[in-house]
Amino acid sequence: MLQDHSGHGRTPAAADPALIRACLDRILASAEFERAGRVRLLLEFLVRQCLEGQSDGLKESLIGVEVFGRDPGYDPKAEPVVRVTAGRLRAKLEAYYEREGLRDAVRIAIPKGGYVPTFETLRTEPAEAAVPARPRRGARFAAGAAILLLAAAAAALKLAGTSSPPAFDNLRPFVTGKGAPTHPSFSPSGDTLAFEWEGPGDRFINVYLQRLDSSSPVRFTHDDANSTWPVWSKDGREIAFLRQLSPVRMAIVSVPLSGAGERVWTEVEKGDMDRPRLDWSPDGTWFATAQRVGGIQSILLFSRSTGERRVLTRTPAGWRGDSEPVFTPDGKQVAFRRTQPASGLEDIYIVPVTGGEPRRLTFDNRPISALVFTPDGGLVFSSKRAGTIRGLWWLPPGGGRLRRLTSTAVDAGSPAVSRDGRHVAFVKVLFDTDIWRADTGSAAASPASLIASDLPDSSPQFSPDGRRIAFLSSRDGAPEIWTCDARGANSVRLTNAAGAAVGLPQWSPDGQSIAFESYPKGQAEIHVAPAAGGPERTLVSGAYDNTVPRWSADGRAIYFASNRAGRMQLWRINLGDRSESLVVDDGYAATESRDGRTLYFTRRSGPGIWRVALANGWPGGDPVRVLPDARQDWGSAALGSKGLYYLQLGGGFPIRYLDFATGESRTLFTPKGQPLWRGAELAISPDERTILYTVVEKDGLNIFVR
Repeated sequence: MLQDHSGHGRTPAAADPALIRACLDRILASAEFERAGRVRLLLEFLVRQCLEGQSDGLKESLIGVEVFGRDPGYDPKAEPVVRVTAGRLRAKLEAYYEREGLRDAVRIAIPKGGYVPTFETLRTEPAEAAVPARPRRGARFAAGAAILLLAAAAAALKLAGTSSPPAFDNLRPFVTGKGAPTHPSFSPSGDTLAFEWEGPGDRFINVYLQRLDSSSPVRFTHDDANSTWPVWSKDGREIAFLRQLSPVRMAIVSVPLSGAGERVWTEVEKGDMDRPRLDWSPDGTWFATAQRVGGIQSILLFSRSTGERRVLTRTPAGWRGDSEPVFTPDGKQVAFRRTQPASGLEDIYIVPVTGGEPRRLTFDNRPISALVFTPDGGLVFSSKRAGTIRGLWWLPPGGGRLRRLTSTAVDAGSPAVSRDGRHVAFVKVLFDTDIWRADTGSAAASPASLIASDLPDSSPQFSPDGRRIAFLSSRDGAPEIWTCDARGANSVRLTNAAGAAVGLPQWSPDGQSIAFESYPKGQAEIHVAPAAGGPERTLVSGAYDNTVPRWSADGRAIYFASNRAGRMQLWRINLGDRSESLVVDDGYAATESRDGRTLYFTRRSGPGIWRVALANGWPGGDPVRVLPDARQDWGSAALGSKGLYYLQLGGGFPIRYLDFATGESRTLFTPKGQPLWRGAELAISPDERTILYTVVEKDGLNIFVR
């Protein structure tokens, strides 16, 4: 019997751990929690800590570090992610027990004022626990079984000795040249790193070798085609890699370190996701990669001895596919990434090399970029499970609590671990954008950095009175909407998206609200939040994308793009009765003139900005294209009272002004550095004296090693 640690002085009757685990499995596999992201992580962590007798340590600061990847010593008052997510968890548990959990054996609750779960026994047997309330492709039974197996394995590990995660700190930059070196792979001896890089003077991506005690990389391939994903043979005498033959075909090639005796083993047709990964089994008998099968990318094994091509996975119909295969240290299983349709959200699965039903290892529904096993069977993977900044995470051997290995300020991918575990490496993404300002009336334009941090800041928009700016920033490790004053000071975070992507903030005409797009469940939704802070509300949602919100001039409606009909269309929602109406069939991003008489919009089908007169709020007449070269998302233009400010794509990327009266354009200035033009990266102040734009400050990769 479990004792209740909540402080309420109640001991749950017959709170059997097996029943609690079965109930937890059902909850995690339910429709209510299936795509709940951080809420799922928090629930599983709290329950498992309690079952392991660790409930006394369930404090807000600990949870922030262990579950949400915050750095030790962070201030929970300034970052209330634990409290906010716990509130959502309580609401979801209530909703679950009102519907899918009516017949559950145990009721799990998180009392307000703390984080220690309580367990109330409602029945003495599980409520048909193997059958989830709503069937789902893959196998929810497999998900539940996986958690039970992981829990049992974790208990065994606790008895045998706890495994420690590899240390990804105090690493040093490895490649000294410019470019984007990536996909590092340690030699069996651990003293040399193979990686792919388009080095100085190269025409293609090549495989390079560099000793850990050297600063001089040596090109291994011949610069005659893209050569990617190098892997070592078990004896370290050969390197295999993928050679690109065409945009859709790759060859598995191996070359001895001597350089003589190249062998092409087989060809594969890649899917529509990204470049397939290559791995070599520990015993040297199999290659693993991804191959298009029936139009969908699946995991393929190729036997070096027999030439057998074994399709290891069959991706469920409608899914995007499987990729990133990597062998377990004993070579008996292959872990891989499975990607959901439309949303592109991902999790890690594992399957025996002999075939069978894949078993799910993670339940994050977050993008994953790479994975690698440690010598003891632990799994290190790169994921956006705590935001849009990729971090490295560790899953202990046999399962258990995930632990973050890198700082929230480091965008980390492509981890590598030497076979003896002494050396580690990863690829750090060196990308940062800042918001700049310039005076439109000055010939010199007086450009200056206005809003900057160590992580990307973008999408600036002036408030209607010009006193404040809304912008998108990842400065605290995840993308959020922020506001600051016109000087770029006094920044305040507006949203708490708990890791979900957000973007494209837009002020209401009265300056009281900010609309933006949010992806809490994978699909884009239109949300609105008070500009002064407070709870946001969902305005438009559904099983499709709703994006690019723009207010009408009178503030009574919001335009948005939606693919509910299978293609992007321009819609509008009336904020009074919440009615939604189709505005332009082939429309995308829209902005009304300040007097509300004209609608300017883009089309998803091609570049340009169109103009059409509005009659009683509706387009009348045929649209006229006023700017032929503009992005479909309106990211390169800002509407003024008598003209259009826009970023010319190409030719140095000057910022220009189109005068509607004369039809003539003139260059205002050319930004210093590389401007960013996706999303909403250009803004003009209400008095049209100041323009804001986003500049790419850093863009590259480097391998860090220890």
